[in-house]
Amino acid sequence: MAYIQDSTESFMINLEGEGFGTIDGIEVINLTTAIDYIWEEGVWDTGMPIAFPGDSISVHARATNNGVLTDTIYVEFVSTEVTPTEPTIQTTVLPPGGGTSIGTWTFTMPSTDINITINAGHEE
Repeated sequence: MAYIQDSTESFMINLEGEGFGTIDGIEVINLTTAIDYIWEEGVWDTGMPIAFPGDSISVHARATNNGVLTDTIYVEFVSTEVTPTEPTIQTTVLPPGGGTSIGTWTFTMPSTDINITINAGHEE
């Protein structure tokens, strides 16, 4: 017996309601001077973070899942001037509307200004 195909139909199912990671807070702590700098709603509470060469710095990022399904949310530390001790991408599973401190990175301040970008998103 053989199967003879007489017709076919293809279709797509669109994925709805995945997670959506949004940064909702960043804290930079100069562990050497014990000064905290907190960023919320696009503003630094005490001005831009500052440090001296050799200072020990810690960066913490909070993110919220603004999607409609529980998903793996990530935060990523990006800098060409410094490499943190911890993995640059850190993840956690969050329910819709759930937020938490996800990422923590530490490094030693070099003898130049540095630029840091924190990215957030969801895993597919």
